[in-house]
Amino acid sequence: MLICFDLEVLGKLKAALLALGLENVSIVNSNPTYIEITHKDATKANAIAHVQAAEKITKDQLMAFGDGENDLPMLTAVGTAVVVANASAKIKQVADFISKSNDEDGVAYAIKRLILDAEL
Repeated sequence: MLICFDLEVLGKLKAALLALGLENVSIVNSNPTYIEITHKDATKANAIAHVQAAEKITKDQLMAFGDGENDLPMLTAVGTAVVVANASAKIKQVADFISKSNDEDGVAYAIKRLILDAEL
């Protein structure tokens, strides 16, 4: 992970990394000031696919929570994509439900609204 609070410098660093053309490397912002550098196959979506296959569950039975660009593949791999209110605009576009912000316990709020209240 690369953390830089100067967004101009961070942008230049990301551009330089992308220009290297590293085929097996994923370079993505997980926060405006963070760049995550991982193997391209080390994704949350791949982890979900592994659990899904092992447990023999369908996409419709899965819910994921996210807020950053690194969550995009995961959110598109599940039946219900929940994002917190402070998520980036790009992430909100794939949301099935936009919850409260992370500072307002958005994940807990979504679980209550979408799972617990639905069972009553």
